[in-house]
Amino acid sequence: MTHLQYTSLRTKLDIFNFGKGYKHYTELPKNYKDSTGLPFGPRDLEFSEVIAVFGPKTSTARANKLLRILHGRRIAGTLDEPSVQVNTDSYHPKEIEIALEYLRKNAPVDEIINAGLRAEEELAKLELETQHKAEVAADAEALETAGNKEGEEQASNNRDKLYGKGTLDKIRERNIKRAQEREKEREQKKREREEKRQKELEARAKELGGKVVVWEDGKTRVATPKMQEYIDRATDKKDVPEMSKWERLLPATIVVLLYAAILHAIAYFYEEPLPEDRLIPDIPASVLTVGALIGANLLVWGAWKLPPLWRVLNRYFIVVPAVPRPLAFILTPMSHQHFGKHMFWNMVFLGGVGYALHEDVGRATFLATYLSGGSFAFLATHWMTVLRSNWALSTLGASGGLYAIGIAYFWSHAMDRFKIFGLPPDPAEGIHGLVFAGLLMGLNVAGMMFGGHIFDVVSHNAGVAFGLFAGTLMKWKRESQQAAAAAAAAADRLDDGVVRSEAAVAAGTDKPREEGGGKASDESETELQHYELQMKLHEEQKKARG
Repeated sequence: MTHLQYTSLRTKLDIFNFGKGYKHYTELPKNYKDSTGLPFGPRDLEFSEVIAVFGPKTSTARANKLLRILHGRRIAGTLDEPSVQVNTDSYHPKEIEIALEYLRKNAPVDEIINAGLRAEEELAKLELETQHKAEVAADAEALETAGNKEGEEQASNNRDKLYGKGTLDKIRERNIKRAQEREKEREQKKREREEKRQKELEARAKELGGKVVVWEDGKTRVATPKMQEYIDRATDKKDVPEMSKWERLLPATIVVLLYAAILHAIAYFYEEPLPEDRLIPDIPASVLTVGALIGANLLVWGAWKLPPLWRVLNRYFIVVPAVPRPLAFILTPMSHQHFGKHMFWNMVFLGGVGYALHEDVGRATFLATYLSGGSFAFLATHWMTVLRSNWALSTLGASGGLYAIGIAYFWSHAMDRFKIFGLPPDPAEGIHGLVFAGLLMGLNVAGMMFGGHIFDVVSHNAGVAFGLFAGTLMKWKRESQQAAAAAAAAADRLDDGVVRSEAAVAAGTDKPREEGGGKASDESETELQHYELQMKLHEEQKKARG
């Protein structure tokens, strides 16, 4: 699956280094207001950090205000309180979702405990109010009925109860104390681990003569002087170049269209070599072709592990709409940075469905569909990001081309039935190809409906659309070839029957049948009639298609 990359092996500021801030309900200031919120870190986010988190459509002031309000609610336990939602009504639900995800990741707070403590306090207040009303009524009754010293003493005792500790107060104090102790213990352990890790990194950096940097995955590591040199060379430190949207879109679009046209022209004129003419005739062509593609993906994945190659890879093996390079749209479908969670499953899919499609349509058509489908998928993402001016986005991976070949294969065999590892078992006939095509489409629909994904849904959907188009053409071509082959076979058999009849006449054997001697002639005549009927049916089918 294609992953969105917000940076590509580049150094970046550690914007998530939050200091000590408000974390517990007991720390809530007396002058706290929901409309103002609470600080969520030692400083507000800067312009570049807001773009990285929220995108370019949310201003810096607006984003920081939302973060302060939501962090205050997390401390005050009012995230779900309807009465305070008016202060965030102007924000889009997606902005609120992104802000909460950011805060929960970078400023951890036990929201459940805080909400529970607030509920306990509200309940205690309600109990005190009820108790106060009851005691005032009791005081009035005691003073009215006694009217003497004894009644005044009773009223005084009742008033004293107002300031005593009730059961809820004791429970609340105990829960607050336990929560504070747990929080303090967690903070202490975390601080000790961070300090130990930082000291180890600094010692290592001093030993190697390098420095401590924050890696792409957010982890802190030591970069040797040579590694730092590679990072600096691979990192584009320039601002986003001033270009019109058409200047960004047109070159990439032209290159992808020409690339696809060349691939499909080759596929149209390409003829599969005979087995004896192949370089490796003992291995099926589909195995060699798919294996070569998997090998190319492995090669590029390995290249990402070599720092001297980062500069080239960052230029031509990842699509960056902010700095578009047309060649990247051709090479990026073979590029992966992570093996286990990205490349492995892509290659499993390529090995299975890619092999099946190759066997079905041949090498040239398979390659044209896979390669041009991947490029078209990234072109769709490029158009979307440029039109939205989302310069913080970058993407790579083979998923667009994989969706193209997967949908093309199952859509062209929509009514055929498939079994996976012999399932479903006999006597069941298998699952229609249309179902598998629908499952692939459904994955992307789910990705659009549910937020929080890190996959390039746009390129996936573009691959689906390309696959539908390619699968329709494959199905039409296969049906035409089958009809032509059936017509040719019928014509050959018809010609053969006529030749045999003429030969029989020339030999003088075409005589009235006597005593069963005309059995062969009967069979020939029946066969001729059968093929004539086939030819008529074929002509009627051609007229109906026309």
